Amino acid sequence: MSLRDLTIKTGVLKRVLKDEKYYKEEAKDQEARIAKLKAENGDEYVIRKQIEVLDETLNMIPDCKRRIAQAIQDLKALVDENQATFADTKELKEAQEALGSIEYDD
Repeated sequence: MSLRDLTIKTGVLKRVLKDEKYYKEEAKDQEARIAKLKAENGDEYVIRKQIEVLDETLNMIPDCKRRIAQAIQDLKALVDENQATFADTKELKEAQEALGSIEYDD
């Protein structure tokens, strides 16, 4: 394995964590949008379409969780295998920080 592989795996983990955060925020925003439409007695068609959008967003979260778990597993394995090889490198420190700073909730 190379430092490039370590950088890529670290980037993958950061990206999927960011994706999950985005989908959760989008779901909250969409729920608020739907509640506002219902409170204002909005058009039923528009409300149904917004609910469909919410459902699609919520369906992405389990996929993100699966990808996060895989990314964590891959990065941990790579870090563990190459701890001595990549000691004192910026890439290894970034990977360890990414793994150490995970605020991952099921």
